[in-house]
Amino acid sequence: MQIILKKYKITNSLLKQATLVDIEKIDTLKCLGWCIYLKTKHFVFYDETKHLIYKCVELKEVILKSSFERTTEDKPHEKHYNLTVLLPKNFYHRELFFGADKNKALSMKKDIEKAIKKQNELGQFYI
Repeated sequence: MQIILKKYKITNSLLKQATLVDIEKIDTLKCLGWCIYLKTKHFVFYDETKHLIYKCVELKEVILKSSFERTTEDKPHEKHYNLTVLLPKNFYHRELFFGADKNKALSMKKDIEKAIKKQNELGQFYI
């Protein structure tokens, strides 16, 4: 369902039809704020090019982890990076794996933290 944001009010039925956001593409979406949907705090995003609304459960915190993994006998240890996105207590946390690419992991962490901050600055809207 395509939505031109200026002409529609975000309602419960629109959020029901909204797609879950892909965290890796969160930096390309416009933040709209947050709302209480199904008794849980949800962040709402808008894609201006496709005119779609996305939702996701509140993102609490982003943790960058690194680990050493034995890959082959030639390279005994290789450092791997992953992000853990903490969600509310009744939901599974999301894990994003980046292999040995630390820069990509750090930029993704900054993008997610920026989205969390922006959503909280925009505040709550009511449906």
